[in-house]
Amino acid sequence: MLGISDSVARGFDDVLRGSIWLILSGLVVNLSGLVFWLLSSRFAGASGVGYAASAVSISGLVSTLLNLGLSYAMLREIPVRGSKAFSSGLLIAFLLGLLGSLIVIYTPLSSLYTGFSSYAFLAVVMTILSMVSMVSLNTLVAMDMVWEYFLVVLASNIARIAVGIPLILLGYGGLGAALGMLLASIVASMASLALSVRRLGLAAPGSGDLAEVLRIGVSNYPISLSPALVSGGVVAAGILTRDPEAAGVTYISLMISSAVGLIPSSVASVSIPAMMRGASPELSRLGASLSASLVLPIAVGVGISSRSILGILGSDFSARWEILTILSLASIPYAAIANSMSRMNWERSLARLATIGVASLATLATLSPILAGLAGVKGIAIAYLASSIAPLPLIRGIDIHGIIKMMAIQAILTIGLSQPPREPLIDAALGVMGSIASIIAAHISRASRIELLGRAIAVAINIVRNRQANRE
Repeated sequence: MLGISDSVARGFDDVLRGSIWLILSGLVVNLSGLVFWLLSSRFAGASGVGYAASAVSISGLVSTLLNLGLSYAMLREIPVRGSKAFSSGLLIAFLLGLLGSLIVIYTPLSSLYTGFSSYAFLAVVMTILSMVSMVSLNTLVAMDMVWEYFLVVLASNIARIAVGIPLILLGYGGLGAALGMLLASIVASMASLALSVRRLGLAAPGSGDLAEVLRIGVSNYPISLSPALVSGGVVAAGILTRDPEAAGVTYISLMISSAVGLIPSSVASVSIPAMMRGASPELSRLGASLSASLVLPIAVGVGISSRSILGILGSDFSARWEILTILSLASIPYAAIANSMSRMNWERSLARLATIGVASLATLATLSPILAGLAGVKGIAIAYLASSIAPLPLIRGIDIHGIIKMMAIQAILTIGLSQPPREPLIDAALGVMGSIASIIAAHISRASRIELLGRAIAVAINIVRNRQANRE
């Protein structure tokens, strides 16, 4: 038994249903991305991947620096203000995208490496598209159009592989990979925009609508900057070392570690509009417990088996296995913070949201240059881990004691089993053993709630049954 009221249970089931589609979408992105970058590294080499990854990282860096927390604003305000919130977000995003394009063009980013100018142009276009899709994709989530969200993500990633890999094979190398990424951005932004406009339409926003969207977004903005600074570390690695291989390896590690965070980010994203539509704020506590319980064995397995995971892409990647191991340790704190933020957005606790973001950002900004000077890109990963832990004393509405227990379990297993060099099969086997051990330890210590996992499985089964019934 969940020990909650029927109304909360129904709301939790709705959040689970939406989260599952978002998680599946994230899996499509990351699995297709793994295939895409695996094939790219095989046929374009680490240098070609570095050029393409740098263009993508520049676009991600600039768009994240300028996003002003619009994704959170859409999730919160679309259920309340509808078309006016959407139009406000779209207008702000487009203007910020234009500003971002100027930043790429008129800064040293456009001449990162020799022959990088064509990649810089693609980064300009991807920056504008990513700003638009940030608004339109989160609008689909806010309107509970999670199935349509999944289809858009699936189509964009099919386009990435279907175009990018043939271009690489035709001799375009890293440029072919970058063009594949560009096409994925075009499909995602245009398809999600069309669906959003079809459902909501466009309406001239008033000054009050624009102001409220900006207030909600800016309050969430500081916490969104941490990933931007880590992405900036990828670009910085390329600038300081003039080594695109270092940028490529770090980018792939970030992509893999982001896959581990799919569960908490999905649950938190769906919870915000659900609570704005009247669901209980208890969803944030349940979401944090479920997210951390699901993430724990995955993060432990990834952290322990980082050598063999990166080794799939080649020895150049596995040589920097410590980066992925360090980043995996940020998964449990992220689950707690993301779900706590969903409640604070519902409460409109804007000052506390901003304080949490500033604490995380200040930790990362302070430690990154120091640790990067001592340990290179590995130091940036350590700084990111510290920035994920720093805001924990400020969050509320979750079981913080359970979160701390799971963090301890993960750290002990990951650090204890990831150290000695070994054969890939042994590495993978230890990862599986570590995952199983984490589940047992979390259950014995009562850090996780098995009944929440059972509820999630039941909802997933119902989704499959409903899709089959619809086809029939």
